[in-house]
Amino acid sequence: LECEEKVALLLSELFKDSERFVNGHFAAPYVCGKTKVLFRSGALERLESDRSAMRAANIAKLHTSATALAQRYRFRMMKRAVVKIQALWRVQMARRSYLHRMEAAVIVYCWMMRNFGPIRRRKIRENDACIKIQTA
Repeated sequence: LECEEKVALLLSELFKDSERFVNGHFAAPYVCGKTKVLFRSGALERLESDRSAMRAANIAKLHTSATALAQRYRFRMMKRAVVKIQALWRVQMARRSYLHRMEAAVIVYCWMMRNFGPIRRRKIRENDACIKIQTA
């Protein structure tokens, strides 16, 4: 198809129900010349209003996509921060538990040394006395 035929086909699709009755016959809202397309009154305004409506719809889609992208990024950053906070909390709880167990172990060790230390020393003294008797 040549350029004029393509333009005529495109415009006939755009203005398929916009023909008007002028001077006893139906006339399209445009006329294709050799180098220009001439529009009758109201046709260009209709095309521009359709274009602005399409632009508004496309801008709304673009804005929605951009907002969704930004929200996904914020959610990812917030999720990473939450994971870090949870990890730090778990470390703190594990450290606190470890220190509590270590403190309990020290207390038990001290109690055992206090209670069993004299007994051990007495056994060592008795053993030393036995060794002296046996060697003499």
